[in-house]
Amino acid sequence: MREARLRHGTLALAGAPDRADRALHQIGLHHFVPVYPDVDAASAAAPNAPHSGG
Repeated sequence: MREARLRHGTLALAGAPDRADRALHQIGLHHFVPVYPDVDAASAAAPNAPHSGG
């Protein structure tokens, strides 16, 4: 996350299992690392981010 911020980027988690999503919410990290159901949803949330297209 630190490296992403230094490069004016963001960090997100896409396609994580429900268990990982719940864990991030329980410890509050979802405020810093947003969780999306898939890469397309994460890319839509950050339209200027590079996308692999896959």
